[in-house]
Amino acid sequence: MPLKEKARRITKPRTSRTPEAPRQFHLHLISDATGETLYSVAKASCAQFAGVEPVEHVYALVRSARQMDRTLASVAKHGGVALVI
Repeated sequence: MPLKEKARRITKPRTSRTPEAPRQFHLHLISDATGETLYSVAKASCAQFAGVEPVEHVYALVRSARQMDRTLASVAKHGGVALVI
């Protein structure tokens, strides 16, 4: 089964305290299931930081060593934070 990476942005409403453009970082969400719980945790975590916009990379249904190797190669390529559930 080919591993497909989906990138999406988590958007938050802008506040008056952060008039500058949001800073972006790569957030890699790695799950052996659909990743919905992990997405909820990531969204709640990112809401704690004003002026930050994650570029989200979702790796769902990662179940084999080969898939994990490909996932980690992508994480190394883009850099950023990886959350694994």
